[in-house]
Amino acid sequence: FTLRGVVSTVIICHDERYPEFVRLPAIAGARVVYYISHESGMKQEEKLPGYRAQMMARAVENQMFAVAANAPGNVADNSGSHGQSRIIKDDGNVLTEASIYGEDVLTETLHIRPGRLRRPLEGVTAEWWRQGLAQLERDRNKPLD
Repeated sequence: FTLRGVVSTVIICHDERYPEFVRLPAIAGARVVYYISHESGMKQEEKLPGYRAQMMARAVENQMFAVAANAPGNVADNSGSHGQSRIIKDDGNVLTEASIYGEDVLTETLHIRPGRLRRPLEGVTAEWWRQGLAQLERDRNKPLD
């Protein structure tokens, strides 16, 4: 989809574990991925570094910005998720990040370069990605039921 003239895509929760869900839209021209989640709870803190690393990896490997929205934790009983919504630059660095417990609103000016990810269209996987792009284009033109 296009938002304010920028081709974008969205993934939800567990989708972050699948690089292809961001790679294909990046090849198709997406420059921002929006990630909506309620990642692991506060009592599963051993999972937190992996969740953090996965979205940073999706950003840098696809040269696109990532806007990650995650539910905050609950101070009273340490339930809920772990917050830390963040905006990640296309080089994988975190531009801004929310707190763990607060219902913070993040804003950032993104300096988006036009273009699309071309590298996967070369080499041994090129045909596979081209077929994915063709399917994406067919699906884009299908009427919704």
